[in-house]
Amino acid sequence: MPSLISVEPTRLGGVKALNLFPRGLAGPAPTIIMYHGWMGSKDGMIPAAELLACHGFRVILPDLPRHGERDALPNYQDRAAYEQFWAIIMQAVDEVAAIAKAAVSQGLSHPSAIGIAGSSAGGMVAASALGRYEWLRAAVGHITCPCFEWLDGISTNADPLTGDDLARLRTYDPERLIAAMAPRPLLLMHGSADTNLPVAGVRRFVERARADAYADHPDQLVLTELPRLDHWVTIGMVGTMRQWFERWMRDEP
Repeated sequence: MPSLISVEPTRLGGVKALNLFPRGLAGPAPTIIMYHGWMGSKDGMIPAAELLACHGFRVILPDLPRHGERDALPNYQDRAAYEQFWAIIMQAVDEVAAIAKAAVSQGLSHPSAIGIAGSSAGGMVAASALGRYEWLRAAVGHITCPCFEWLDGISTNADPLTGDDLARLRTYDPERLIAAMAPRPLLLMHGSADTNLPVAGVRRFVERARADAYADHPDQLVLTELPRLDHWVTIGMVGTMRQWFERWMRDEP
């Protein structure tokens, strides 16, 4: 049986990516830019992207810098790799704007209907991009940490950043960008037993955001915790992501 979803390799803003969309789709469509996690690649995100595409979305899957087809690191778990962690995250956030601009200019995407999602490190990219780019409509982060400076001090397996490097990281830290992202919709999903990225980080972010910029918009910042779940994305979490984007990205803003 022929697939209902087309998957096409592409290059957007100089970044290799996959373009998934309902077969037969012509012209621009609501678009989700979606990122994989540390050690992963865009190919691993295809099942989640296909679910979104089955509901009418175009999904762009880029590789993170130094992942997949982009000069992948030889070992993602040694100290040398983790010393590049934040540089990779920040470069990816910068690339979001170029990817979206290219998708619009090529007639793939509506400029007013672009969202972003990601898992683990990809979720960090998504949260930071929501704070830095006012044109993003909505975001979803799975098993991630939106508190960069806090995380850098406890669990990146490299020396904490200092000086100019720390100052730059702060400009990408979602925790410092809450006022800029609010009240645009942000869904965060996390396992309560995550041993990789502690749930304390996402709880910290949500508590601060709800006390301030999202105080009058409780339905637009949601944290869903899954009991006993470690650092995994479940089928149910993917389905909830689809519902989130269906809710917040179908109508004109």
